[in-house]
Amino acid sequence: VYSRFKQVASKGGYTATAAFTRFMMLCVGWDELVFPEKPCVEGLEARARVLLDWYKKGKFWYTFETGKNLAVESRLLELLSKVEDKILRDKIEKILKKH
Repeated sequence: VYSRFKQVASKGGYTATAAFTRFMMLCVGWDELVFPEKPCVEGLEARARVLLDWYKKGKFWYTFETGKNLAVESRLLELLSKVEDKILRDKIEKILKKH
């Protein structure tokens, strides 16, 4: 489980320790233990649409909240299998195949 958590944290721009620390700080700040819900598809697809728009306009990198620069192309590729909207998925696949 820890190994998989480290991979997930890394995808989000965090180390495992930083992710744990952020979680604990939020719990302390809220004074309760709250576990996240699985992200809704609509939110995921909204992020994919924004990233696709950036990519089409020549923005190939973005700065994550941790200050880490992430590649738009890599994030789009990562989201591709999770996007349920066929039209959006096809647009992403088409632009990624061009590059």
